[in-house]
Amino acid sequence: MNKRTLIPVLLILAVIAVVYAVYKGTAVTMTTIETGRTVVYGQPQHGLTLGLCLFAGACVLGASLLALDDRLRITNTDGQTATTTTTATGNRVATNYPR
Repeated sequence: MNKRTLIPVLLILAVIAVVYAVYKGTAVTMTTIETGRTVVYGQPQHGLTLGLCLFAGACVLGASLLALDDRLRITNTDGQTATTTTTATGNRVATNYPR
């Protein structure tokens, strides 16, 4: 996946996570009272809501970092042409990696 497809996917995941957290947080609760105990069904789960909101925040942060990433952008601001450096021992391109 490249940046053009990953950014919308992360933003859609963030929106879905927040919508599901709101849905689970506002769900109808049902209380049953039996002999000696009370059971509540559909009670909001705060850990799930917190986890979904943190996940949505991480998705938005990742999408914004991908949008601001300019490592792949090639700009020549000084107007000079790009040249390659060759070593004195041959016609090989100089690199920092050993051979």
